[in-house]
Amino acid sequence: MGRGPWCSSVLGERVQRDEAKALDAILAHVKGTGVRKIYFSNDIDGTDAAWADATGTPEPDGLRPDFVVELIRRLGKELVVMGADVMEGRAAAP
Repeated sequence: MGRGPWCSSVLGERVQRDEAKALDAILAHVKGTGVRKIYFSNDIDGTDAAWADATGTPEPDGLRPDFVVELIRRLGKELVVMGADVMEGRAAAP
């Protein structure tokens, strides 16, 4: 689980280590704002460096791809996803 600037305030340190609890906390936070329709933007820089070498600023201990996929699934089940994108990928060096 990543340690982005929002993580501590939304998830708390203990929840960050439990991906299922982290997903629940993220969804609860978003729903708590009253938002029902979202645009999901995933900056590849937040993905763990072991999984995303096609980034200029890899994140040690960042998000695992399985976590991001499950987050998208949960968002799609519980909210309306209006659109999505993945930012800052680059082609691998030859």
